[in-house]
Amino acid sequence: MSEGSKNDEGRIVLETKMTSEECRYRIYKAIVSYPGVEDVSIDMKGNKVTLKAPNVEPTHLFESIKRKSGGKVTKLLHPTPKEKKLVEVTVVLKMNIDCSKCKKKILKAAWKIKDVSSVRVEEQTVVIRGLNLDPRKVCSDVCKYSGKLAEIVPENKDSHEKEKNNKDDEKKETDAAMEQPAHMDMYASPPYFSDENPNACIVM
Repeated sequence: MSEGSKNDEGRIVLETKMTSEECRYRIYKAIVSYPGVEDVSIDMKGNKVTLKAPNVEPTHLFESIKRKSGGKVTKLLHPTPKEKKLVEVTVVLKMNIDCSKCKKKILKAAWKIKDVSSVRVEEQTVVIRGLNLDPRKVCSDVCKYSGKLAEIVPENKDSHEKEKNNKDDEKKETDAAMEQPAHMDMYASPPYFSDENPNACIVM
């Protein structure tokens, strides 16, 4: 590893919006409260903060500090965030839905979550679809925003297994049906023996 790469390891640079000493202190307080930060350098004139945090995920740190500083940290400058592959995720939650008021609360709570594309309430379950959703975070946010308890319904793998077994059974039945006529032909015309001559057979 080169000297430059070694010095760059764990370096995180954030763009800020500092207009006063109060802003600087708020950002500093948000940064030092994050676990794993080893060093902080604040440049008020350049509106930048440079951190040393080798064991920290930069995007998570940026999101946390942005929230805690009240939006005073505006952008992750280094390292450049990697582009995420977009994957549609379906989260099914089991909830106690007693009335239309509960339903409205839950719908409102679900739509507050970032990247949600559809919400459906069916009896005592809530089906939420969206891009790159974290089921645990979705469950936590719905509980927080609606004030109601929610439980993640695990994906039902038994249905896939049952479908596979049904297909295997159908294949076995089809194979057996195809073999049956040939098997029956062997006994379709059984020979009859004459009482007079046991060695001679008469085909009926």
